[in-house]
Amino acid sequence: MSEVRQGLRSNQCTSARAQVCDGRNLAVGLSCILALSIGCASTLGDGEPPSEPSELGIGFDVSAVESTEVCADLPTGAEVVALTREGDLWIHTDDALLRVRPDGTRIESATGVASLDFALAPNSEELLIGIEGELWIARDAEDELTPLPLATALGRIEGMCGDPREDGTTLLSDRGAFIRRSDSWFAHETATDTQPVNITRLVERSGACAGRFDATWIETLDALWRVTPAGYQEIRWPYDPVEGAVLNESYVTTQGDALVVFHPERGWERFELRVDVSLVGAGPRELWLVAGDRVYISSDFENFERTTLSGSAERIYPHAVGAWVRFAEGQLCHVARGPLLRIREGRPDSEVRSGMVEVALELLDEEGTPLAGQEIIAGDLRAATDENGHALLSLPLALAGWNDLEIRTEGATRSVAYRKIEQVSFESAIAPIAEAHCAGSTCHGADQSDRISLMDHLSWVEHHVAIRAQIFAGRMPRTPAPDLSEEQIGKIRDWIETGMAE
Repeated sequence: MSEVRQGLRSNQCTSARAQVCDGRNLAVGLSCILALSIGCASTLGDGEPPSEPSELGIGFDVSAVESTEVCADLPTGAEVVALTREGDLWIHTDDALLRVRPDGTRIESATGVASLDFALAPNSEELLIGIEGELWIARDAEDELTPLPLATALGRIEGMCGDPREDGTTLLSDRGAFIRRSDSWFAHETATDTQPVNITRLVERSGACAGRFDATWIETLDALWRVTPAGYQEIRWPYDPVEGAVLNESYVTTQGDALVVFHPERGWERFELRVDVSLVGAGPRELWLVAGDRVYISSDFENFERTTLSGSAERIYPHAVGAWVRFAEGQLCHVARGPLLRIREGRPDSEVRSGMVEVALELLDEEGTPLAGQEIIAGDLRAATDENGHALLSLPLALAGWNDLEIRTEGATRSVAYRKIEQVSFESAIAPIAEAHCAGSTCHGADQSDRISLMDHLSWVEHHVAIRAQIFAGRMPRTPAPDLSEEQIGKIRDWIETGMAE
């Protein structure tokens, strides 16, 4: 069972003292309560958009593209509860769950599910659901739910983004917010008294929390919060909050006839749309804006494609290869602008501990028919689809850290990213950091007999959990030692997560 480690707050980011373990653990097998604060909270922006908003010319100079709608025949009162990255929609009826593929095919799942509190689809075969504070798994063709037990110290589960069996997942409960790192759950708190309260939503990206840009977005009644390994950012709403979406590094929402965007470096920006946008949504790489029966689609806020729907949309659910649209009449249809290049295995935006990732692909036409004999290309690699439209590519990851890759075929392109974690040694990666940032300090130098020395491999192994907690909280190193760079923090994280080699 995963451990839970309590995050302790201090009033100043630089004033935290070493915590004394007293055995009052939060979960069976945990020997002490350790500090893990995510970082100092900083407030960004004064709640006002730029006085002279930039103009985004939606309504002109937009290329028109054709799209195909495939509509699903669903029971009356069916409710959409989750969407996978690859476009499978999970539906809750009166007492059952079912999965609907983009071609409209229905796959029955668990029955006897009268109600649920929340749902999340980490992959195409499983649905994670919360019922009265507990987690359950629904799977294809299985009538019964499977319990997914978590540490009791997490409390009553109220929501999450990501798979709780994998690192990087953020979880909300009646005891606060928690994040899973190194196979353990940590209290997801800031190093100051400022932290998210009145949380209304964790902004998902096709089921995941952070994705390619290592940021989790949290909506509250009072502010928007951006959480990264470097810390929390509290971002005040420029207008009354409207449910938004995340595209790449930016948070996107609407206000009247304007698109309002927050970028970590540029702050709030307001773009005049010149069309009345009623809905905004985002898949892993594209923004979808709905205005009446028209949809405007962009991956960069500059170049837009426009397609026309068969009616006025009431809700939109974008994903990696298209979007589901619920029309005002209650009909639910899948919209695609070309062939569906779906990833069956090798989930994008995930971490890989080798130099190669196996990606299993599926190529379908807009109506869900497999496309056989089609060439799929990724760099210098090529593979042809079989009679089921399936192909397999072994993609090399050349760089440590994030690798951005493109997979394409005639009429369809996928941009994907994988984070390569390389095993690093203490001598090559950590010792130089310790020498530069710890040796001359009054805290952990070799001559500090009354404090913990962090000048050798054994001491780092012994204290690695506390070291990681303090570094990610922004408490180490202390002044006057220079701050760690993002690259150095990444090396420490990778060294810990790949076995702490000497």
